[in-house]
Amino acid sequence: MKKTTKLIAIALFAATTLLSACKKEEEKPATKPVEEVMTAKFEDDGLGSSGGSNNYVMVFRAGNAGKITHLGARTGAGTYNLALIDSSSLAVLRTASVTVTDSTKFSYSDIEDIDIAVNKTYYLSMHIPAGKKILYYFMDTEEFPVTFNNFTFYNTLYMGSTDAGDISNEYGYYSDSFVGIPGFIFVEK
Repeated sequence: MKKTTKLIAIALFAATTLLSACKKEEEKPATKPVEEVMTAKFEDDGLGSSGGSNNYVMVFRAGNAGKITHLGARTGAGTYNLALIDSSSLAVLRTASVTVTDSTKFSYSDIEDIDIAVNKTYYLSMHIPAGKKILYYFMDTEEFPVTFNNFTFYNTLYMGSTDAGDISNEYGYYSDSFVGIPGFIFVEK
């Protein structure tokens, strides 16, 4: 009887150890970096009209490795195309179509997760057709670059284009404003 009890105890211990070793690593909580920095450092300047068919491109980098799981937008009602672009190769990494119904909050579309490298610059481009309402948020006391939590935001570019993945025709940039506004959901590794 004692041998059976010992064998059962050893078997249970081995099974518990094996199961705990096989446990999936817990994923860190998702963050919404653009929403977070907008709340902390920017002021709402309201909706305006896009003068032409333009891309509004957020330039950013992460201080920690992770992945982007969703692309999103906060702007006037409508459906918008977004593209996440590698700044070095200008390759389009992911695209999404996002429908916005309420300009007071972000809407997101799920994408195939994309790994984000530490201190690598990325472009997040959002195409806004001519005549659509676009949202402006500005910093009252700072200019880009601005670092908040894990991210540094360098500026917002604007370009004449009809394709969110085309960032070849730069018109200029905003030194203190988010325009558009594209966003994303990030999970740190």
